[in-house]
Amino acid sequence: MKPALRVSGFLALFANILHIYLGFTQFDFLPVWAQGYQAPVYLFHFAGNILGVFLCPLLLPLPDGAPGKKKTLPALSCVFIAVVFLSQIVMRFAGTGLWLGSLPLRIAIAVNAGLINTLVYGLFFLSQMHGGHESSRTSRFCPPALAMILLGAMFARYFSLPLLRASGLAGNTDRAFAFMSALDGWLILAAGICAAVCTVLLARLRAAVKESPAVPAQSDTGFIVRLFAMSALFFLLNSLMEMRLLAMVSGLKAVYGFNVFLVSAAVLPLCIWAGKAERNFYNRFLPGAIAVFIILPCLPLFQERPLFILIMSTLAAIVHYTIWIVFSVSLVEHYRGHFWFYFIAVAIHFSHGLSLTGSLLHPIMPETTEFAILLMTISAAAFALLSFRLLSPKTQVPAAEPGPAPLLPSFSIDEILREHKLTIHEAAVARLMIKEGLRNEKIAQRIFRSTATVELYATRIYRKFSVQSRAEFISLFVRK
Repeated sequence: MKPALRVSGFLALFANILHIYLGFTQFDFLPVWAQGYQAPVYLFHFAGNILGVFLCPLLLPLPDGAPGKKKTLPALSCVFIAVVFLSQIVMRFAGTGLWLGSLPLRIAIAVNAGLINTLVYGLFFLSQMHGGHESSRTSRFCPPALAMILLGAMFARYFSLPLLRASGLAGNTDRAFAFMSALDGWLILAAGICAAVCTVLLARLRAAVKESPAVPAQSDTGFIVRLFAMSALFFLLNSLMEMRLLAMVSGLKAVYGFNVFLVSAAVLPLCIWAGKAERNFYNRFLPGAIAVFIILPCLPLFQERPLFILIMSTLAAIVHYTIWIVFSVSLVEHYRGHFWFYFIAVAIHFSHGLSLTGSLLHPIMPETTEFAILLMTISAAAFALLSFRLLSPKTQVPAAEPGPAPLLPSFSIDEILREHKLTIHEAAVARLMIKEGLRNEKIAQRIFRSTATVELYATRIYRKFSVQSRAEFISLFVRK
């Protein structure tokens, strides 16, 4: 059942992201009289994202172990999914003549699409969280799975125009637009079916598995805010630079080149690495991302050097997609609440809305090379400062002092427990030792186990951390 749950969550999100990316192709065939309405559509799409942030926690499942988590009836969740998706499907199959010329219907479709986006992102992460790594909130396959979704949609967008030209549809704007609209309808239908299946499987799996008492844990708010700020900073800068940081995008139109393959070849391995060791990944990836940001201010000075521009924009694209994927997973990993789970799941995607602010700010911005360099330099400095708080400083333990080196507190305790491969019960015992200082008898009462069982867990914990006592173990987490 667990593999089916993960596959259904994966397919629901993939069908939705594919629908969004192929929507760019659909816009390429807009009738002349409808040109220019894309930006308002995106604004209402993000309004739908916000609506989903408040509706989804009330009507859909929430993470296991969330404080104050309520039980959601699977039937209610399926009815909600059916209403949301069917309204979108009916409009798509009703024909473009019905809604394309109607502003209220276009707004309704855009808001509904944003709501669907929040819904499927949340279900995807819920499917990955169920049955993942024992001491982790998400599966180690979550980052590469999200990478395959985004990169697959990007390739579909890349090949869609050549395929339409080869089929002869591209020569007739009206036929091409109607075909893409119908294809959107089928993709939304597939996403809705997979979302409903995911919800049912999630409810059945939770009913079949006896849930262990959850140990209260706090969200790493500072970590979450810094990741969101770094992502928002990149997208805002890209918007102010008229999307020139990504060679694959120009305004709202794709201008993919061969570098799309280079980006894909780099992003997927990076995401696999992040899934295996998050802390190690950030320690290695962020310095390179900072270096890219530092070099970006040179772009305005090399407008006559297309090769340099291509190389830098390709590196920026690698940073862009890696940030989108890994940061999204990290936000879910470090959030321990319940109501705002669906906002956290879609937060990085939501930060893309800053890409729409460029058209509003350009009229008041000086169009000079000096100003562009200053803007990019300030952005690079801000990105570096935010990154430094996530990097773990290197420490050396004198050889004369035997014993394990103290673990750094830069990341959450859960990440450290994950790296030492603690089981879910060992991790629960370790948290109670560290955060509340409880003895074995009290821990046994809290997790509904015998004292002997807790002592066995403690012995295994000490062995995995190469320590001899409880005091030595707890000292590893004390700030130095």
